Amino acid sequence: MLAAHKLQRVLGERGMMAVERLMGLVLTAIAVQMLLDGVGALRRGTRAVTAMPRPDPRRGINGSTSLLALDPHLQERATTDGGR
Repeated sequence: MLAAHKLQRVLGERGMMAVERLMGLVLTAIAVQMLLDGVGALRRGTRAVTAMPRPDPRRGINGSTSLLALDPHLQERATTDGGR
């Protein structure tokens, strides 16, 4: 984003149009793939694969042990209310 003006000057109007069309094509390909994954999962009767796994409430953001893992009262509360 910081180099957008320089890139626009170097590529010119036609170059920018080509880059925009190429990025649109890439975005469309990703969208079609996601749609096909969802339809396939629906036909199989399974949930679609998500990019991000559900976080473990016993772990911190960086994977380190959180207070939940150290305090049994917090652990019990996290398991009864779904970690909220």
